[in-house]
Amino acid sequence: MNRAAFFEAAGELSSWIATLSDVTDAELRVAEDLLCRKRRLLRGDVPDEAILLIALGVISGHIEEVMKAFDVVCQAAGWAPRFAKGKRRKAKVKPAECVFPFSFYPFSLKEKSHDRTHP
Repeated sequence: MNRAAFFEAAGELSSWIATLSDVTDAELRVAEDLLCRKRRLLRGDVPDEAILLIALGVISGHIEEVMKAFDVVCQAAGWAPRFAKGKRRKAKVKPAECVFPFSFYPFSLKEKSHDRTHP
């Protein structure tokens, strides 16, 4: 075991976990706000569903970083990576899957009418 590499990797993992916690809290507040308010979408507004998908995509990206950091800790300890790239599910996104400009998130969104009122 490489002790220096282990302690460095453990520090990185702790940092990513703290960041994940902060980001998750912030993005879930955004989601709760969207679910608890009523607004009328105007032409050109981003639908609530799209904003929700973006928030979940941000959380997902940070979870992926925690998994990578955990793998580095495992390797520094002389163990096989638990979440090696081959074991992680990577969704390939095709631009046609999304109807809003944030097509780099691995979610699809059916086209919705921009003139409806959201509950």
